[in-house]
Amino acid sequence: MLVAGGWFVIDQLTTESEDALAQDAMGEMDGNLDSITGEQVNSSTTFEFPEGTGADVSTAPEEGKVTVNVTTNESYQDLVAAYDGSSYDNVSVSMTLGAILHEDDNGVVTGYQGGGLWERHDGHTFVRSEPPFDFNGQALDFGFVNLSEMGSINEGQVVRAEHDVGDTQAQQQRILNEIAPHWNITGANATAPVSINVTIESQFADGWARYAEERMTADPADVDYPYEGDPEKVRIQFGEVPPSATFPATTNFTYPILYAGQSQFAHKRYNKSHPTHQIDKPADGFEINPSDHPDQEVAFYDEDRGEWIIIEAPATGGPSLFRGVNTSGETVYAEESELENSDQVNGVGPGASYDFIDGTHTCVVAENQISSTHPNGDGVLTEDPGTGLTLLELCAIEAYPDEAPKPTFDTTFEINITGTDPPAPDREVSEGEPIEVDVDVNNTGNFNDTQDVGLYYFEGDDTSNDPVLVDWEEDLELEDGKSDTLDFEWTDTDAS
Repeated sequence: MLVAGGWFVIDQLTTESEDALAQDAMGEMDGNLDSITGEQVNSSTTFEFPEGTGADVSTAPEEGKVTVNVTTNESYQDLVAAYDGSSYDNVSVSMTLGAILHEDDNGVVTGYQGGGLWERHDGHTFVRSEPPFDFNGQALDFGFVNLSEMGSINEGQVVRAEHDVGDTQAQQQRILNEIAPHWNITGANATAPVSINVTIESQFADGWARYAEERMTADPADVDYPYEGDPEKVRIQFGEVPPSATFPATTNFTYPILYAGQSQFAHKRYNKSHPTHQIDKPADGFEINPSDHPDQEVAFYDEDRGEWIIIEAPATGGPSLFRGVNTSGETVYAEESELENSDQVNGVGPGASYDFIDGTHTCVVAENQISSTHPNGDGVLTEDPGTGLTLLELCAIEAYPDEAPKPTFDTTFEINITGTDPPAPDREVSEGEPIEVDVDVNNTGNFNDTQDVGLYYFEGDDTSNDPVLVDWEEDLELEDGKSDTLDFEWTDTDAS
């Protein structure tokens, strides 16, 4: 009887009450969905449109689309990796939003889209509940809710919504996979400056525009509505996000080094102030210009052999007889065909053109100076009088601009008091007990390097005094990404 009575009451609802009930149900649905969208664990919720409301509630899986466009700063475009053969300068990623809609007899449309609740009447859209889309001046939060796979909703039907962390992360990763290569500088732990704009196509576009202008944590650079004259399209521009490392417009390597760094950037980052030479980009690789100038030399770091290889080019106008020698003058690749068998050399050819795989460390010297140890003219082995290093050694040091991440050693410590069993690193040390410190050293730089590592300690609690040296490890040599453990020991009991 109760159920029958309930049905009777619902059947007698006025149209106005049905509309109010439906709008309340939309609000409840918004709250329920909002409660699970930010969860870091799999979660679910349910909502229901009561009997008498469903006739005017519909799902629109194809309603609304958001497109995120990332444009790399022109000066950095050749420092980032193109995605799937796309251009270096920009990339766009799109996703369909979908919507749940209700329209009352007065033409007021309430819609749940992108994680926000919108209401449109009298030709304008207003925000009833904010979407998870925000800008704080430095970072964007893209928390759009995707309803593109949602089926129809019937009145009285309990709808179960699930938030799958794995699916969410997979979608986020897809977007990152497409955007990141245009944002991250290849081979370096640094980002390039990029401009970001978001285009939203929706019947609630004016509401999205109003939300961006009035409710975001920080103001966007510009909100363009109607975008391209379309009242269902808005473009929100967030300006340029600064880089995490700054590269100068031209890199001034130690003269006469024309370029030092990864081969794919040679045409972009060479020393443009050089008086006689420049580096151009043909279809593949790079080309030294003028090609008929004899005073130039190229070397590359052969990863398989673990040594630098100097490419000896043929005499100008002569036959193609490229060969590779190591820094000891030994012939490693006797001719061009052997040289191209290297995993890192795609090709060398006339016109001073070189094509290496991306990431190959390359040194280009533009004056083929005579070396006292290599009188045949190995310019890269010429000693720089200012440092006492060969130009090739300087190339290894200067392979990245000053402002980019440099080769560095990172250390972690493990302290043992060897007079205890088991060791108790926090216990006060008795006089004469030896203290051992294991220092794990990791090369977190960009290439092989040698550095000195020392261990110091302060006497007592006063760190304003000069530290006391325990021991010193000179010339610790580590390859890129490798680590080593150093053992130090001392018996001072007043160390802190």
